[in-house]
Amino acid sequence: MRRKKKTPQSVSIPIAPMIDCVFLLLVYFITTSSMKKSEADLGFELPSSGKAVSPISLQTKQKVGLNEKGNPIINNYQFPTFAEDRFAELSESLSIFKQTCLAAKKECEITISPDPNCAQQSIVYLLDTLAKIGIENLSFDLD
Repeated sequence: MRRKKKTPQSVSIPIAPMIDCVFLLLVYFITTSSMKKSEADLGFELPSSGKAVSPISLQTKQKVGLNEKGNPIINNYQFPTFAEDRFAELSESLSIFKQTCLAAKKECEITISPDPNCAQQSIVYLLDTLAKIGIENLSFDLD
């Protein structure tokens, strides 16, 4: 008896369903994964070997006074009277104070202490200066 030679049959794997499965898996993993920062992008500082320093306490309250002539006084420093705009230097000083408070994420407070004999217009100028800077937490000390 003669044996018949088997003709080699071509084996084919259906590719289309396999591609569908791969895309479904790809969509599943993209939608369920969460994006995390890589370790190189994290901003951190290693502790130093030096001694620990106590945190600096930030003064968030300032006392602004007005003397008899209407010149501003802040923390017992009287601003010069010869300046054309006597509130310009005060404005710069209080702007720095506000920026410091914002950087520390604290609310700045201003206490206004005018002299009883000072002109009301000076108080209005001071309030305008504080409004331009954006300081809103004000109180008056009439002692």
